[in-house]
Amino acid sequence: MYQIIRGTTHNLPDTPAFIETLNQLEKSPVAEARRLFDPKREIVVARAPGRLDVMGGIADYSGSLVL
Repeated sequence: MYQIIRGTTHNLPDTPAFIETLNQLEKSPVAEARRLFDPKREIVVARAPGRLDVMGGIADYSGSLVL
């Protein structure tokens, strides 16, 4: 079962839903989703306040696509 072990969620409402989605992957009808992560291994999830394009520009303001 995935859970937050350190850090803060800053009470963002989508965080509990994301963790629940991770915990429900093993029940997915899609085989690739069930094998997406190894439940015996730790995963690290990070969040960034903005997005940069490959050249260092701020994509959120220009409408650019990012990788």
